[in-house]
Amino acid sequence: MQRPLFFFLTLLLAAHASFAQSGSISADIELQDAPASCTFNTTGGNLDFGGLYKPTGGGTNDAVMDATSGTLSLQGSGNGSTFGTPQVGAFSLGGSNTSSITVDVIFPAALASGGATLSYTGSWAQSATQGSGYALITGATYSGAGPGPGPFTHYFRVGGTAGGIAGATPNGIYTATVNISGSCN
Repeated sequence: MQRPLFFFLTLLLAAHASFAQSGSISADIELQDAPASCTFNTTGGNLDFGGLYKPTGGGTNDAVMDATSGTLSLQGSGNGSTFGTPQVGAFSLGGSNTSSITVDVIFPAALASGGATLSYTGSWAQSATQGSGYALITGATYSGAGPGPGPFTHYFRVGGTAGGIAGATPNGIYTATVNISGSCN
């Protein structure tokens, strides 16, 4: 019966035998600025001068959609008048993590209906708030400071002047396309 005690002592001694080892692992973290993001939202509406009754007799009218106020007026020597519901064109640029934004607009030189054209001179305005505070932009490019890491939305309005509307101007719906592009950095 001595065998079980010897076996137990051997197991007990084996349980206390240990081997110490050491090693290391690295701890890393990579930091970067979050990438700038921006997106156009063109659901604000298309530029719509509404309807115009051509002047009778002599004279011409220019239909002027004010980009800063969003209102339509007729200017010139004609006795034309408006009907329908005019609407200033609108779009926004939103995103986050930006230090600057740039928006470019290319306006057409004319509005066309079949083979007839009306001269068109575009105008546009910008604001940090949607409902008010629009300032006219001169030139084809707007460059502004971004808010940094936080989200932002910047608002733009498109207007302009459709000119030379006379009694002899052909009836029709005159259209063109305003091209916009932008980037965030």
